[in-house]
Amino acid sequence: MAGSPPVNEQGYINSYADARTAGNTLLRLPLELRQDIFEYAAMGYARDQDCWDSLEAADMRQGRQISWLPPMCVVDDAFFIESVPMFLKQANIVVREVYTAYNLRFFLQATDTFASVQSLRFIRAEALTPLSAGAALLEDCINLRDLSLSFRFDDFNFPKRLNYAPAPSGDLNKKWFADAYAFRHILKLKSVKRITLFAVPSPLPRELFPVGVESFWGIKPWLEKKFEKRGMKVQIASRIGCESS
Repeated sequence: MAGSPPVNEQGYINSYADARTAGNTLLRLPLELRQDIFEYAAMGYARDQDCWDSLEAADMRQGRQISWLPPMCVVDDAFFIESVPMFLKQANIVVREVYTAYNLRFFLQATDTFASVQSLRFIRAEALTPLSAGAALLEDCINLRDLSLSFRFDDFNFPKRLNYAPAPSGDLNKKWFADAYAFRHILKLKSVKRITLFAVPSPLPRELFPVGVESFWGIKPWLEKKFEKRGMKVQIASRIGCESS
């Protein structure tokens, strides 16, 4: 037919009117099959979109009117409700500031999708203090499997030396550190499989960071032992480097 698109050309239903015209036949399928279809689509979309590996929580504050969702999610309310959880399962959500943690929690609460989040990356330690929205996210995201935390030099409270040089041994008050950030919340996670701890060399250059990053100055073995007491095997990695700017 003249004017018809090629058979293999990919097209999207972009408006509610188009969806009504198309009949929304997908929504007539059984729920389990619909979820499989949405999840398959989400996996393909995640592979094709470079930004999906670092989905910014700040971009999720406006609900459906944002660019991180593929067009199929905003066909209508029914598509949105059923597809968003499948896409969140594939997302690696990045939380940078305190307000972005609050915005993310508001979005997940409004869409009832806390259980869909499986990966969180906290770029700023201040977003993960015990009474913060970040700590509340750890409580609410009950299926969280992958967690990354970044800390700068000033976040550790190392003993100070002249010229801002740290103690060579990197003596860290572990009790203070655990209480200053939401480690008590982290230890309550029931589904976590991997935790990555980043020590960001700022404001100190990398070569002046204290010795002891292999154990994250005692935090890595402490976490491993705590999880083992609960019968959980959690992979905990530690490294120096800026996870994300």
